Amino acid sequence: MTLPTVWVIEDNEADSELLEIAFERVGQSVQCRAVWTGDEAVALIDSGADAPALVLVDLNLPGYSGLEVLDRLRANARFSGTSVVMLSTTQRPEDKTAALAAGANAFMTKPVGLQEFL
Repeated sequence: MTLPTVWVIEDNEADSELLEIAFERVGQSVQCRAVWTGDEAVALIDSGADAPALVLVDLNLPGYSGLEVLDRLRANARFSGTSVVMLSTTQRPEDKTAALAAGANAFMTKPVGLQEFL
């Protein structure tokens, strides 16, 4: 059985690890592929890689921003059915509005600890 793939586009290694642990703890078997910068994410999108089941992307990334990565995903027909969740430490309503307007399926303020991630 092939596990669904989740791309975790997150420059904070601790947050990336918390996301992977959260999937395990709630019983979701997935294959996580971590990408650390917006530039790496764009290169992955442009590489012809198979579309993942889910993309979790941080709003504030080095290089291309999370919104720019989202724009690149939504401009590529391969990713038309891929769910994208924008993550951020911000609670600014305008960030949520911008992410949803750009095509994110959801916007989530990053929780501080593992229990909140779960």
